[in-house]
Parts: sequence; structure tokens; C-alpha cells
Amino acid sequence: MIARLGAVAIALACLSCASTPTDPSDQPATGIAVLKKDPRLGEEVGRICFAGQIDGFRTYSKDLVIVESGLRKEFIVETTSGCQNLRHAQAIGLPSGLSCLSDLDRILVYDSAFGTQTTPFSAERCAIRSIHRWNEKADPVELDGIRPEDIEPIMEPLK
Repeated sequence: MIARLGAVAIALACLSCASTPTDPSDQPATGIAVLKKDPRLGEEVGRICFAGQIDGFRTYSKDLVIVESGLRKEFIVETTSGCQNLRHAQAIGLPSGLSCLSDLDRILVYDSAFGTQTTPFSAERCAIRSIHRWNEKADPVELDGIRPEDIEPIMEPLK
């Protein structure tokens, strides 16, 4: 009986080891790493400032949100894992007293379009991992690392 229990324990231990990936490259990319070859992704910035509040936003994924900061400048903000409501956010905001965001700051994510006018527990504080410039108009198609805008035109466009 004891030998049988020992064999079962060893078999379970082997199964748990076999199902655990050991190579980090086997893990699917998340956050900004998903966009590393996307030409819309610009350089990382240290901070972005707003004229009192975030001018507009749209969620990109469960840990990425695109925010607008005056004059139609867009940035993509990566949050740390654990920001549960970002994908379905109805409103986002800045913590009181802040007009700029930088790495390790937090954004407020609301499950209601009315933001702070809801119950106190409807806001989630999501830590920022990184902030990058975002250019929605950049062509998302690349050919062997060459973007279409980097190629000299062969002929003048028709007028």
C-alpha cells in the first residue's frame, strides 16, 4: 500500500514538472512586447501631462490603454498585471492632485461612464509600467522591417 502511494506521488510530481514551461520564450508576449514590431509604437517617454484631465481614451487590450493628451497627441500606457477592469473601462482618470503621469504612477479605471460620481469601490487604481508615444496613422504593415513611408516614391503622384 505504501509503495503504491509512493508511486502515485512520484507520478503526480512528474506530471506537474512536465506541464510547467521552463523556457521563458515559450510564454506568450504581453503588454508592450506584443507591439514591438508595430510601427505605430513610438519611443518610451518618461511622463505625459494633461490639461486637468485625460482628454480621451480607448482600451487596446487587458493591460494597454491609448490616452489622448491635448492637440491630439496619443500615448499608449502599459499597466501592470492585475488591472482587472481596464479592458471594459467606461472612464479613466488621474488621481486627485495629479496633472501628469509617469512610470509607477497610477490611473483610475472606472466601471461607470460617470467616473467619480459612482460608489467609492467602482474605481480601480492601476499601476503604470511604461508609457510610449502612439501614432495611429502609421501603417501597421511592414515588409522585412522596412516601413512604406521610408521608401522613396518612384514617380510623382498624379495631380
